Order: sequence, then C-alpha cells, then structure tokens
Amino acid sequence: MSRKPLLSHLQTLVLFTKSDFKTIIFPVLLFSLNVYGDLKHLALAPTYIIVTTLVAFLWLWAHVLVFNIENQTQEHSLKEDNINKPWRPIVASRISMGGAIHLGQLVHLFNVFISILLKTTIPSIIFHEAGSLYNRTNLHKSAMGRNILCAVGYASAGSGCMMVIHNVYREVLLVEHGTDTSMLAWKWLAIFSAVILTTIQITDILDVDGDRQNGRRTLPTTLGVVETGVLSAAIVLGWSTYLVSVLHGTWLSWLLAYLGFILASLLIYGVCWSLFTVEIACKCYSGWIALIAFVPTYLRLTY
Repeated sequence: MSRKPLLSHLQTLVLFTKSDFKTIIFPVLLFSLNVYGDLKHLALAPTYIIVTTLVAFLWLWAHVLVFNIENQTQEHSLKEDNINKPWRPIVASRISMGGAIHLGQLVHLFNVFISILLKTTIPSIIFHEAGSLYNRTNLHKSAMGRNILCAVGYASAGSGCMMVIHNVYREVLLVEHGTDTSMLAWKWLAIFSAVILTTIQITDILDVDGDRQNGRRTLPTTLGVVETGVLSAAIVLGWSTYLVSVLHGTWLSWLLAYLGFILASLLIYGVCWSLFTVEIACKCYSGWIALIAFVPTYLRLTY
C-alpha cells in the first residue's frame, strides 16, 4: 500500500472521532493519569509512563471509534451530518455505509481482544452497552436519558483507562510489586461523572432547533433555552466553588474559578442576548471539563 492511501485511511479513522477528542478523549485521558498517584512512590521510568499512557489512549480511542461509527451510521445522524458536519467520513463519501459498518465490527473485535488482554472487560462492556442504548434507542432523545448515558460513558471510559494503566504496569511490563487503584481515584471518578451528569446539557443549547424538529426532549427544548442556560451557569459556579475549596487556593484553583466564572457569564449572556456567545461558551465548557479532569491528577501527584 502506498503512503498516500494509508494516510487517507488514517485520516478517515480520525475524522470519525474528530468531535470527541476535546470532549471525551482528552479529558478522560487527563483524568486517568491520576492513577500515577498510586504509583509515584515507585519512581517510575519515563518509558513506563509513555507506554502506559499510549496504551490507555489506544484503548479509549478504539472504544470511542466504535461508538462514533455506530452513531454516524444511524439514519437520523446522517441527516444531521449532511447539514452540520459534512466533513464526517460517510456523508463526505470517504467510506461507504457498508464499509463503515464492517469497520465498526472489526474495531469492536479488536476492543474485545485488547480488553481481555488488559483485563478491562467490564468497563468495555458497559461503555459499549451505554453507546448502543444511546445510538439504537430513543433514550438519547430525553434530557435525563442523554445525561445519564453520557455520565455512564464517561465513568466507564475513565475506569477503563485507569485499569489499563495499572494492568499494563503489572502484566505487560512484568513488574513484580503492583498496587491497587485507591479509593481516592474511584471517588474522583464519581465526582467527574457527576459533573458530566449535571452539565452536559450545555452542549444541547446550540442544537435546540434541530432537536425540536427531530422530537428530542432535551433540557433546552423542555425547560427552555434561557432557563437551561441560567440553571447550567449556576451549576457550573457551584462545581467550581466546590473544587476551588478542595484545591485550597493553589494556582489551579484560581484558574478553575476564573474559567468557571467566564463560562457561566457566557452562558447567561448567550441565552439572553446572543446565541453566538453560546457557541463560545461550548468551547469554554470543553476547556472547563478538561481542567476539572486534571484536578485529581494534580492533587495526587503534588500532595
């Protein structure tokens, strides 16, 4: 195979998951690095950190890829992608519908294999099942259903990545003295999932018109755009205040407080006066989520 077709195929794979790098892959990977807090007393070599992080990234990206292929082969998604995301592989004619379905099946088999190898079968199954419920049922059309499925997806992805780091340490690198993931790591996973559960509706505000046309009962379509924006702003400020108190006035706490205030302000201004500002708020939300994902890693590696 020549270099050009190979790069084209790789680009097609990346385009399937392009939208999720900043919203799922990067934040979850940042979060999972907190597990190194359980291992810092072992004076890990940089090689180990690089290897385990890359394996965790591969595990996560492959799972997100299957979810996206399944999502983008649904009829309702094809209609939306033709309008909102014409660069996606199927609507851009980079791959046929049949080819995408076969690709999804192959990657799913890869996920089964790698999850058995890395002993992450349970989070892998939960992630795939939550994804199937999201894509193949009408649960994603309700506000509560979508929020819950997203939170379950983030939680299973985060737990899977944490388990990958530990299990690569134990099994692949053949280190004799392992350690278990601490309860503190699982506590932070619960907090991170709760943040997603209570704030993911922010990303629905821009899609309110399309959601109404498709019969989706998201929070903005049921409660109202202004009400959803104001409520979400209050929740963002609440979570930011809580996390600032946990960080005890460190530089990260002030950055988190500043970003949370900016996000809340953009949301309120956007839903009341200019929806264009909401688009900026959604980008700010991705940064805020990534920063929260980094909080446990920062705490566990510095204290």
